[in-house]
Amino acid sequence: MKKIISLFTLVFVMICMDVTVAYCNKIIVTIVIARHRDCIGFGLCEVTVKVPPKDLLQNVARASIDISGDGKLVVTINRSILNDDTYETYFSGDTFLCEDDFPVPDEILKYFDGIDSYTIRAGRYPIVKDGDDLVIEF
Repeated sequence: MKKIISLFTLVFVMICMDVTVAYCNKIIVTIVIARHRDCIGFGLCEVTVKVPPKDLLQNVARASIDISGDGKLVVTINRSILNDDTYETYFSGDTFLCEDDFPVPDEILKYFDGIDSYTIRAGRYPIVKDGDDLVIEF
């Protein structure tokens, strides 16, 4: 059975404190739902907060990551969370352009047994559109 890690941004819009208003207008909170002691079961396992620069907020997406049977990284992006400009710019065509090689962070790879490193190579990758899901296999 495939291992799936879903990094969902559950709380997406929060107002920044006065000190950071010049820096951002939203805070992204990622919540992993499971017991804190072992990240299995029910409850809250982990909460992380990120305050991205204001100009990057339009490009924020909610996605899940998986490894296909043939060992490729599969990213499923939820279309409903993307603003229209981001969708038009990056996902309205049939392919997703990755301009530079991108090494997948270890904090993601640790959830997949036997994969110590993975780099998404620069290139164009087909986008499969399935309802609100945009699926890209790298």
